[in-house]
Amino acid sequence: MSSEWIGQLGTLHQFRDVSYVEKSIGNVRCLLCGTGWMPRGTRACHFQGFQHARNYDQVRRLEQEKCSLQHLKSNTERTKSLEGRVNSLGLEKWRLHCKALMYEQAVHSQPETICMNVLAKYERMERISLLELAIWKSRICDGLVFFNVDEMRQYPALDEDFDPTDYAHNIRITSGSAIIIPRVMEFLL
Repeated sequence: MSSEWIGQLGTLHQFRDVSYVEKSIGNVRCLLCGTGWMPRGTRACHFQGFQHARNYDQVRRLEQEKCSLQHLKSNTERTKSLEGRVNSLGLEKWRLHCKALMYEQAVHSQPETICMNVLAKYERMERISLLELAIWKSRICDGLVFFNVDEMRQYPALDEDFDPTDYAHNIRITSGSAIIIPRVMEFLL
């Protein structure tokens, strides 16, 4: 409300820091309300009146909304920098979780570190998974038994006792990924 400066309506010098009051040769006019030039006797009545208080409150509300929109925009710009990394995640569930955190960060001003930590965790898990799959595939397609995965899948046509699922599972267990992955991850981080 306009009560913060109503008591300061005595002299023209009181209006020097008020952006919507124009002064000229002892008179003032309120640019906020669109009034004409007011002499000293009528200005106090105007600035203490209902119309001026309503206009002043409306302008303050708009300024507060503008500030909150600027805050939201700056948060949104910060989260957009993460968007590319989030979209590159392999699992849809991880992408949705990170996007929900980005939304919370932008709208509710949550710390950016929460989203960054979760995203880093998911990226690390994805690197580990991709590394494990690469090790597994290289053990299946090592050139000693099979040259590619399709050969392994088609091998039951030659040997009825061969189960490609069991073979792939056994290779996964014996691939050495439990030993290789921790040592490789030291260099990836």
